[in-house]
Amino acid sequence: MQEWLTALGNVRQNWPTRGWSFDNRFMTLASTFRSDVAPQARGAMAKVLPTEWSEATLRLAPQPIRDIAQRTGGVRAGQFLMTHQIAPTIFGYGLWWPWEEGSTISIRVGIDGAGDVTMRLCETMGIEP
Repeated sequence: MQEWLTALGNVRQNWPTRGWSFDNRFMTLASTFRSDVAPQARGAMAKVLPTEWSEATLRLAPQPIRDIAQRTGGVRAGQFLMTHQIAPTIFGYGLWWPWEEGSTISIRVGIDGAGDVTMRLCETMGIEP
């Protein structure tokens, strides 16, 4: 898992917007940015979360991925669940959520299956939980 966290820290250095915060609702990292930097943000995330699941493809995902989607409110049209299998039962994931108004996108990044890793995630991205 440390290797993945290190790679996530590298994403922070190249992130196209001002920063990250902690989302208590999902116990994830969060960043909100304008849609004009979405290609750069998506490219940065693809380095640590290379597999994308959409509303149309989620039914083909392994059960642990479908469980993450269910716990976080599902995947709607235009949204993506980005994932990476860190270990057999541990998954890094990102919730890519465009806002209804179309000019803003949020991403939430977490780890599933590793217990409480809140502090490690926050330390990686330089934020307070």
